[in-house]
Amino acid sequence: MNGSSTDTRAPVSVLSASRLEEDHASLRGILTRSRWELFETGTGQKALGLIRRRSDSMVICERTLPDADWTTLLGATVDMPQRPQFIVTSRVADHRLWADVLS
Repeated sequence: MNGSSTDTRAPVSVLSASRLEEDHASLRGILTRSRWELFETGTGQKALGLIRRRSDSMVICERTLPDADWTTLLGATVDMPQRPQFIVTSRVADHRLWADVLS
Protein backbone atom coordinates (compact mmCIF):
# COMPACT_ATOMS: atom_id res chain seq x y z
CA MET A 1 0.00 0.00 0.00
CA ASN A 2 1.18 3.52 -0.69
CA GLY A 3 -0.61 5.10 2.27
CA SER A 4 -3.30 6.73 0.13
CA SER A 5 -6.90 6.05 1.10
CA THR A 6 -8.19 6.82 -2.39
CA ASP A 7 -8.46 3.86 -4.74
CA THR A 8 -8.30 5.08 -8.34
CA ARG A 9 -8.76 1.69 -10.00
CA ALA A 10 -11.91 1.23 -12.04
CA PRO A 11 -14.52 -0.87 -10.27
CA VAL A 12 -15.07 -4.44 -11.39
CA SER A 13 -18.40 -4.76 -13.19
CA VAL A 14 -20.63 -7.82 -13.04
CA LEU A 15 -23.63 -8.62 -15.24
CA SER A 16 -26.21 -10.82 -13.51
CA ALA A 17 -28.59 -12.49 -15.97
CA SER A 18 -31.30 -14.32 -14.05
CA ARG A 19 -35.08 -14.51 -14.00
CA LEU A 20 -35.02 -14.68 -10.21
CA GLU A 21 -34.93 -11.49 -8.18
CA GLU A 22 -33.49 -13.46 -5.25
CA ASP A 23 -30.36 -14.16 -7.33
CA HIS A 24 -29.88 -10.43 -7.95
CA ALA A 25 -30.60 -9.64 -4.29
CA SER A 26 -28.00 -12.17 -3.13
CA LEU A 27 -25.36 -10.66 -5.37
CA ARG A 28 -26.30 -7.14 -4.26
CA GLY A 29 -25.80 -8.25 -0.67
CA ILE A 30 -22.42 -9.77 -1.44
CA LEU A 31 -21.19 -6.75 -3.40
CA THR A 32 -22.59 -3.99 -1.16
CA ARG A 33 -19.30 -3.25 0.55
CA SER A 34 -17.10 -3.67 -2.49
CA ARG A 35 -16.22 -1.42 -5.39
CA TRP A 36 -17.87 -3.89 -7.75
CA GLU A 37 -20.75 -2.61 -9.89
CA LEU A 38 -23.69 -4.92 -10.50
CA PHE A 39 -25.89 -4.74 -13.60
CA GLU A 40 -29.04 -6.87 -13.53
CA THR A 41 -31.35 -8.27 -16.17
CA GLY A 42 -33.91 -11.04 -16.36
CA THR A 43 -33.88 -11.61 -20.11
CA GLY A 44 -31.39 -12.85 -22.65
CA GLN A 45 -32.03 -9.99 -25.07
CA LYS A 46 -31.27 -7.34 -22.45
CA ALA A 47 -28.20 -9.29 -21.37
CA LEU A 48 -26.99 -9.48 -24.98
CA GLY A 49 -27.47 -5.72 -25.36
CA LEU A 50 -25.45 -5.07 -22.21
CA ILE A 51 -22.70 -7.49 -23.26
CA ARG A 52 -22.38 -5.78 -26.63
CA ARG A 53 -22.30 -2.24 -25.15
CA ARG A 54 -20.20 -2.82 -22.08
CA SER A 55 -16.99 -4.55 -21.11
CA ASP A 56 -17.99 -6.28 -17.91
CA SER A 57 -15.37 -8.26 -16.04
CA MET A 58 -17.77 -11.06 -15.23
CA VAL A 59 -21.08 -12.45 -16.45
CA ILE A 60 -23.13 -14.62 -14.09
CA CYS A 61 -25.85 -16.28 -16.12
CA GLU A 62 -28.72 -18.56 -15.24
CA ARG A 63 -28.68 -21.73 -17.35
CA THR A 64 -31.88 -20.77 -19.16
CA LEU A 65 -33.48 -17.36 -19.53
CA PRO A 66 -36.96 -16.75 -21.04
CA ASP A 67 -35.57 -15.82 -24.45
CA ALA A 68 -32.03 -17.25 -24.56
CA ASP A 69 -29.69 -19.62 -22.84
CA TRP A 70 -26.18 -19.36 -21.49
CA THR A 71 -24.56 -20.53 -24.74
CA THR A 72 -26.05 -17.57 -26.61
CA LEU A 73 -24.62 -15.12 -24.07
CA LEU A 74 -21.25 -16.87 -24.02
CA GLY A 75 -21.16 -16.75 -27.83
CA ALA A 76 -21.62 -12.97 -27.70
CA THR A 77 -18.33 -12.66 -25.80
CA VAL A 78 -16.17 -14.63 -28.26
CA ASP A 79 -14.93 -11.66 -30.31
CA MET A 80 -14.46 -9.29 -27.37
CA PRO A 81 -10.91 -7.99 -26.87
CA GLN A 82 -11.13 -8.85 -23.16
CA ARG A 83 -13.60 -11.65 -22.65
CA PRO A 84 -15.36 -11.58 -19.29
CA GLN A 85 -15.18 -14.44 -16.83
CA PHE A 86 -18.37 -16.43 -17.32
CA ILE A 87 -20.27 -18.29 -14.60
CA VAL A 88 -23.32 -20.44 -15.37
CA THR A 89 -25.77 -21.18 -12.56
CA SER A 90 -28.42 -23.83 -12.15
CA ARG A 91 -30.69 -24.63 -9.22
CA VAL A 92 -30.83 -28.33 -10.08
CA ALA A 93 -28.23 -31.03 -10.64
CA ASP A 94 -27.88 -30.99 -14.40
CA HIS A 95 -25.47 -33.56 -15.84
CA ARG A 96 -25.96 -32.33 -19.41
CA LEU A 97 -25.11 -28.76 -18.37
CA TRP A 98 -21.98 -30.05 -16.66
CA ALA A 99 -20.93 -31.89 -19.83
CA ASP A 100 -21.69 -28.85 -22.02
CA VAL A 101 -19.68 -26.51 -19.79
CA LEU A 102 -16.69 -28.85 -19.78
CA SER A 103 -16.69 -29.13 -23.55
